[in-house]
Amino acid sequence: MEQFDRAVQFLEWIRQPPPQGTVGERSLMEQFMTAIFDIGLQLQRDPALRETAAFRDFARRSAELLVPLVPWVKLFLHDTENVFVLAFQHDEWLEVCRRRSALEFLVDISEGTSFEIYAKTLDTLKLDALIADVGEREGYLAANLIPTGIPPEHWWWWYPNSPPEE
Repeated sequence: MEQFDRAVQFLEWIRQPPPQGTVGERSLMEQFMTAIFDIGLQLQRDPALRETAAFRDFARRSAELLVPLVPWVKLFLHDTENVFVLAFQHDEWLEVCRRRSALEFLVDISEGTSFEIYAKTLDTLKLDALIADVGEREGYLAANLIPTGIPPEHWWWWYPNSPPEE
């Protein structure tokens, strides 16, 4: 699938100098995690996709590339936490929800790969505490802003309310 190939390309560019005229490694990781969010949603909407050769190849290839890039994944997590340092403006709550779900989808996609052990050690407790604290004021997303396919385990989309029953 083209989306899988594009996501892997971001990782390959991080490991080597990006093509001239492109952005730096931090931005490439942001783009990779955006792709992970989109792929995670696709997998939620169409679970059979997980059984395809294209997905299995993507999961394996991205895991191999991600192992030496663990510091960049942790930087993505840290950057997400840092959003809370500034006053929220515009759609920053929505962006925090997307980023938090991207991290969760990365853990899910990494299951059974060489990156699984690293993905499972991502410490999201501080981020989740920040979401819970700030969510009392900034949460309350309208239902039409929550993408179709977000699983109820991604509680931050509905916070401070509870996710819908499955």
